[in-house]
Amino acid sequence: MPVPEVPRILDELRRLVEAESKSGDLPALMACADVLAEVGTDILGGIAPRSLPTPRGPVLQWRFGPGPVRVGLVGHYDTVHPVGSIERIPFRVDGDTAFGPGTFDMKAGLLVMLYAARAMLDQDPGGLDGVVLHCCPDEEVGSPASKVLLQEAVNEGLRAALVYEGAAPGGGIYESRRGGLWLDAVFSGRDAHASRAYEGANALHALVDFAGRMLELAAPEVGTTVTATEAEAGTAINTAPGRARLTVDSRCTTLAEQLRIRDALTTMGSNVAGVTTQVSIIQQVPPFELGRSQPALEVIREGLNLAGVPWPGVASGMGISDANHLSLMGVAVVDGLGPVGGEDHSPAEWVSVSSIVERIELSRICVTALRKAFG
Repeated sequence: MPVPEVPRILDELRRLVEAESKSGDLPALMACADVLAEVGTDILGGIAPRSLPTPRGPVLQWRFGPGPVRVGLVGHYDTVHPVGSIERIPFRVDGDTAFGPGTFDMKAGLLVMLYAARAMLDQDPGGLDGVVLHCCPDEEVGSPASKVLLQEAVNEGLRAALVYEGAAPGGGIYESRRGGLWLDAVFSGRDAHASRAYEGANALHALVDFAGRMLELAAPEVGTTVTATEAEAGTAINTAPGRARLTVDSRCTTLAEQLRIRDALTTMGSNVAGVTTQVSIIQQVPPFELGRSQPALEVIREGLNLAGVPWPGVASGMGISDANHLSLMGVAVVDGLGPVGGEDHSPAEWVSVSSIVERIELSRICVTALRKAFG
């Protein structure tokens, strides 16, 4: 198959975007997986994926050749947009820009994955031996079910991977990403009439004090943030509350920083007499640390140089992706191989159509280079 024509790409992108797939909405995810399997099978000349069931929805995997798994192309088809969003935010194209829920994060990236694989098959029918395409249904919520299947691939020999989240602003690829830590803090005291608050133990006061002290843990100079995200307390305007709750979001660039924040928050305790504090971890995703991508980046840089393709540049990502999990598993991983776009997770989400075509060729060169180096 030659370079795909833009009308075909747009039709396939429209089909994927209109197959809404909010994380956790199992019927929608299963329906989207069916569309993705059909689109992918068509692009790959009749090669169908394996559908691996998980409690969060099916993982689709295309595997090629008899050799052991060595290189992975990783993406996700779930989005943050609830079913029905397409009615309010219909898929549309304006010049070189396609709009719609999930266009940038990351249904256009799925097409880059698939077309890059097809280009390699056309170039050499055996050129994908040892390559796996992995498309999961739960990345937006931390891949709680699908990361087990990534670990299985690593156990089988996966050594290098490309993740197809959208490109960094300006088209760069991601050499690192911050990790995420989410905690739940519950403050337990004793209710009292507000006019006799001394008879109780005010959990809301303990929450406010805790939130103030936790801000002192942030270290912006090294990328460490600590943010209060949800809070609840109180039952009436004239009652000092005996219970309060706070959730905390922390982002860090290194595992050492993440462990520092975790240990500090889980042992911080209460400064208000009579109030106890219990802090539990909701979820922890370690950082994709700077340096973990270097083995793959060096191979990719050399491959692009030999092909005469400009180096896209590198960036550090603020959010989390499957690259975080793969990095922790010891895989040489690079992220941001998807197209240029922006406003992800918002009604204004968009993607550059021409960059989809450009990223297909970029990806083909990257996969070819990684397969030679890690195959």
